[in-house]
Amino acid sequence: MSETTAQYLSRLHLSTGLVSDADVVERRAKAIESVAGKCTIEQAVIGASVAAGVASDFSKLQWLTTPISAADPTYAPVGIDKAAAIAASAFTNAVLAGSDKRSSAAALVVLSAGLSAARVTIVDDRLSAAAQRRLWAIQQIGGPQIKYSQPSASVVAEQIVALSTPLTQNNAPAAVEPLKVVVDGLLKADAAQGKAASEAVSAIITRQNLLEAEVQMLWWVVGKASHELLKPFADLPAYEAAARAAKELVGMFSPHRPSGPFAAPSLLERVLESSQKSRSAAQTLEKAMSGLAKEVRAALFVARPSASAAPAAFPIMLAAEFSLESNDEPDWKPRFTRTSHVDATHELTPVEFAKQLLREFLLWKMLSTS
Repeated sequence: MSETTAQYLSRLHLSTGLVSDADVVERRAKAIESVAGKCTIEQAVIGASVAAGVASDFSKLQWLTTPISAADPTYAPVGIDKAAAIAASAFTNAVLAGSDKRSSAAALVVLSAGLSAARVTIVDDRLSAAAQRRLWAIQQIGGPQIKYSQPSASVVAEQIVALSTPLTQNNAPAAVEPLKVVVDGLLKADAAQGKAASEAVSAIITRQNLLEAEVQMLWWVVGKASHELLKPFADLPAYEAAARAAKELVGMFSPHRPSGPFAAPSLLERVLESSQKSRSAAQTLEKAMSGLAKEVRAALFVARPSASAAPAAFPIMLAAEFSLESNDEPDWKPRFTRTSHVDATHELTPVEFAKQLLREFLLWKMLSTS
């Protein structure tokens, strides 16, 4: 059985040494649940980035801390401190309980933050595992069930008799009201039948779209070639192949399953697998960036995550943005580390690079279409 928000808060208070009585915890929990229930995708991303320890701008979190302070005046965090991190973690835990884009986005932020080695304040070391489980669960939700049942008749025998009697007696005025009842019943039955048929057809179309997307991904993996370049991934530099594969895979996700399939990371492994050891060797993020031609970087990394609500949720995209802005001069690295909490010397294999970019591209897509 999963924890309630109050139980979650109590556990974090106990593990971090904060003392709060049950009434205080309950008031804070209700405020957090209220905010989580109506938050935007952007707020879910901000809250998750604080919970994951990769955000330090307290002003971006006040949509959460202000309602908690209103419910409990003793709650007064100072910047992104322990109290703020606990609130953000409880908020993120509540958002993860759902199955919509907000839940997926929060999970992606927490998982993307795993690249960081210098996080700010983390109060729940279980959050990453919870985020991964939740994302997997969302990705395994099936399509809508195809259901059709014939609507029950809306015109009964008594109504037909009530209409036919005055008609057989040539009493047209007396037939007006019974006729209206019969016509209304027929129209109601027709509308119900149309609605049932429309819902069944809609479910069929959705499942067909999901199937088409999965077949497209399957043949893409079998072909091991870039859709955009019409060229095998093996003919591209390893990190360019990784970036293109991640971007193309996200582009194939069905809008009916925006988080993509459960097997997405494995699809990347398959499409990038190579017998050449040099193509699977790890490189630093700095080297991976310099190994991508500037024109390739500019084409693949159009987005500017530095202007987003949670820049640190996009470390590789940030590295591309900052390295391009500096024309590959080394001054981009300190700025990158300050913003992303990731060191430019962090090493990634091409497959790890692709999986991280899969999360980042997918999260960016969710934010852009929200």
